[in-house]
Formats: sequence, structure tokens, C-alpha cells
Amino acid sequence: MAETRLHVPLLRPQDDDRQTAQENPHVTTLLQGNFSSLINHLETDGVKKLGSFKVNAYVAETLMGGEPMLTQGSGSASLAWDQMWEPQLQQAEAHVRLTSQGWQDDVSLDVYLLRIAAAAHPDEQGLLRYLVSQYRKGNMDMRVFGLPAVQALIHFKWWRYSKRLLMSQLALYLVWLTAYTTFCVKLPEEDHSLTLAEVVKTPAGQVNVVCQVVCLVIMVPFLYQDLTSMMAYSLHSWTSRWNLLNKVSYMFQITISALYLVDSLRPWTSTTAFDALVAAHVATMYLRLQYYTRIFHPARPSFVDTMADVFLGLADLMAVFILLIWAFALAFYTLFTNDVDKEQFASWRELWSSMVAAYSALRGGLDYHSFFDSSSPVLMTSVFVVFQFTVVTCLSRIITGAIIRGTDEAAGDVGLKALLTKASIIDEGDALMPAWVERWLGHPNGWFPTYIYILKVDPKSLDSVKTQSDWAVEGQESSAGDEGTAEGTAEPGSGEVAELKGKVAELRGQVADMKHMVRALCKRMDVKA
Repeated sequence: MAETRLHVPLLRPQDDDRQTAQENPHVTTLLQGNFSSLINHLETDGVKKLGSFKVNAYVAETLMGGEPMLTQGSGSASLAWDQMWEPQLQQAEAHVRLTSQGWQDDVSLDVYLLRIAAAAHPDEQGLLRYLVSQYRKGNMDMRVFGLPAVQALIHFKWWRYSKRLLMSQLALYLVWLTAYTTFCVKLPEEDHSLTLAEVVKTPAGQVNVVCQVVCLVIMVPFLYQDLTSMMAYSLHSWTSRWNLLNKVSYMFQITISALYLVDSLRPWTSTTAFDALVAAHVATMYLRLQYYTRIFHPARPSFVDTMADVFLGLADLMAVFILLIWAFALAFYTLFTNDVDKEQFASWRELWSSMVAAYSALRGGLDYHSFFDSSSPVLMTSVFVVFQFTVVTCLSRIITGAIIRGTDEAAGDVGLKALLTKASIIDEGDALMPAWVERWLGHPNGWFPTYIYILKVDPKSLDSVKTQSDWAVEGQESSAGDEGTAEGTAEPGSGEVAELKGKVAELRGQVADMKHMVRALCKRMDVKA
């Protein structure tokens, strides 16, 4: 493995500050213009290639660590870009020498500059707040987050500080979740007729009181974060499914703690309403856990996001479904008026139980033979057949198909959705920081630098494997596909087209195999004949 690296500069460091300002406009200048000019700048002039250098392939793999890019912040746009990653390169080379691994081939590493000064600054001073706000208002396409400049900005802020902040929030939330879970486990062991002073004298009461105090104390920083986010955005932009879930969780927690810790309200703890409230809060707490854990598997949409997208698309069908269930339940309730004294028709004596019985019929929980014993067996059986065909056979299958389609659609664009999720988490973390913290961490090499440098592997320098030629149908030649492009710069739909071509080639290979098997079978039949 060579110890030297070949540097191929495209642009020399600039010394003219006016030229630097012209080529790298300040973020406030772009935000003061119109939206289309900002998007046009991000698309065409968002990043600028400064140069490239070649390194050993295994050194490059060790250096990148599985990431699509590396980023560094600086206060100047005129740095010696070819020396910026020297310490990391030396560590990677030392690791390769130590393990005696690696290929002899070299790959090219490209260095880019994010051509927007102060894009990484927090809140309204930077770029991310504006983009997230415009997307939440519905004024911007999600694909903007896939532009190279925006990807680099998200990557820098995420790995520089935002991921660590999220992990600390996750640790704090797990303490809250553990305390509330312990409260739910110990609650049945308590005598709800006792006053709070009497409760704290029992072992279960002591644990429950401590858990409720812990829940309230830990809830405060999360509530503060949501309040700062609400003030940072307009109410329409702030309102999202996660923020709504947070608000419901806060209301549940405050209500449960008040009913449990205030003596005058403690009689409520022995009611069914309190038990329902405790159970509902369990669901909200464990659903909120996905807000923090979804970044561990960005390629998989979270359950909350998937269910919300699916059911929003099913609103019309679900309304029809509920109306039909209500209509048939009302019809059965009316028709069974003369048979309510019979035990087999007990579920139709009340209107609410008729709704449950009608829904149970969807899952085969209703015995149609009981209709033969009714006062109007022909009419009852006819209505039941219509119900089975309309709701069970037709509408239920239509809804099932719509759910499958909605789930597939919710699983699409997972890469862009992961970037949007990170951008939202980053900006909400920025809103949480006090101004003095932002000033303290805003030095040129800190969390909020003026310029961002990007290091990426040139995809053209990688060996491309043309698998289509391996599955070529006899008598045909498969054409080599285009080389891969850098993340975020691919033409829209190019990945889907490549995947479709691969599937077509695989199907051709399978057809060729089937032809071969048919021919062999025909030959055997001829021989036997």
C-alpha cells in the first residue's frame, strides 16, 4: 500500500473575501429573496467541488466508516482542503497497516464546499428552520431534503451534536417510562380508600408516590422542549402527529398525578375512569418511545407514522364501514324485538351490544343457525346474507387491499423521510438551546460554523459489477447500466428503473430455464414414445 496520496486540485483556496462572498452567499441574503431562487441555488450551486485525492480502497472504507459522506465545519472558505482530513486519514492508514488488510486498488475522494455561508447556524439564523417550516406548511416538496447541499447540512449537524442530544433525551425518557411502568405494576396492590398520608406508610404506596414524583419531574424538560418548539413555529407548522401525541401524554400524566397525589381527588382512583386513564397513558408512553428509536432503523418507517398515513388515506372507507355496521346493527336490533327473551338472542337486546355483535360477525363470531329459531327466520336470514356479502365479503376486502396499498406507499421514499426526520429533530433541538449556549458553541470550529466541507467517495472510481450480463438470455446481450451517482444527485426514478431492469433480466433468465426444462421434458417423452 502506497504511503503517499495523489492530490488533484480543481480550485485553489481563495484569498479575495469579496469573491468568496459572491460565490458563497450568506444564508440571510438567500432567505430574503424569493423561495424559487433559494431552491434554484440549492439545486445548481449548492455545493462546489474543490478537488480530489486518491487513497487505498480499504483506507477509504475505514475512513468513511459506512457513512455516505464526512463533513467538517470551518470559519473560512479558503482552507487547505487537501489537509483537512489528514488526522483521520493517518488513523485509517495506521489501522490498515496494523490489520494487514486492504486492496491494492485506489479510489478517489472528492472534496466539496457547501456554498451557503452560515447555513449551519441555529434557528432563524440558519437554513434548516426555514426548510422544515416550509415543508410543514405544505409549501415545499420533500425532495428538497435530498439535494446534496441539504444532505450535507443535515449530516454535519446530526453527527456534530444532534444525535448525542437525542440519545440523552432517550435516556431521560426511559427513566420516565420505567417509573410509570412500575407505578402501573404496583397500583393494584394499593388500597384506594386510604389517604395519601396513609398510603405512604405502605410499601406499594411508597413506590407509587416516588414513581409519580419522578414522572412529573422528568416530564418538565420534555414539556419545555415542546413549548419552545411551539414558539419557534406557527401553530399550523408545529402541529404534527408526534406533537399531538406529546400533548395528550402530558395531559394524561398531569391528570393521573393530580388524582393520585391530591387527597381531595383520591376517591377518583377507585373509579373505572381512572383505570381507563392509566391504561390509555400506557399506550401513549410506549408509542412515544418510537420517536426516539426510529432513527436506529431509518430505512423502516415507524409504526405511528405508518398507521397515521394509512388511516388518513382510509378515512372515507372507514366512515362507510362504520355507517354500515351501525345500519345493520340497528336493523338486527329492530328485527329481534320479538325474540329478546330467547337466550340465543341476548346480544341483540341492547343497541350497543348489537353493534358489538355485528362487528363480531365480521370475524365469524355469529352463528347463523340461531336465525332459524327467530320469529321471522326467512327475513332474518336474508338480512344476514346481505350483511355478509356487503360488509364481510366486499367492503372488508376493499379495506384490506387499501391498507396493503397504504402500507406500501408509507414505506416509500424511506431515504427522504429519514432525512426529514433528522432535520426536524435537529431543528427542535436547536430551538431548545438558550441563546447563551448557542453563542458559546457557535465558534468557527464548534456546532454552528460558517462553512461546511464535504468528503465523498467518487462513485466513478469504484469497480462496477454488471450483474445483468450474468443473466443474459441466450442469443441476447445485456447492455451495461450507467455507473452509480453520488447520493442525492441521482435523477428522479433512476433507482426504480435500474431495479425494474434487474427484475426483467431475472425473469428472462427464469423463462430461459423453463424453456430448457420443457425441451428436456419433450425429448424424454419422444424417447418413451
